[in-house]
Amino acid sequence: MGLLEFFQGWDSGFNMALVVAVLFLAKGLIAFDDAVILFGFGYLALSNHGLGMLGNAFLD
Repeated sequence: MGLLEFFQGWDSGFNMALVVAVLFLAKGLIAFDDAVILFGFGYLALSNHGLGMLGNAFLD
C-alpha cells in the first residue's frame, strides 16, 4: 500500500492524525501522552465520523 492509498483509505482522517502524531513523537517534539491527545483531537477534526458529523447534527 502506497502513501497515496493510505491517505485515501476508508477513514483518511484517522490515517492523517496517526501519521502526524507519530511524526511529532518520533522527532522528539512531544511526549507520548501529548501524542495521544494530538491524535485524538486530530482524528476528531479530520474524521468523517468526528466533528463533521457533530456539525451536521446542529445544522439539521
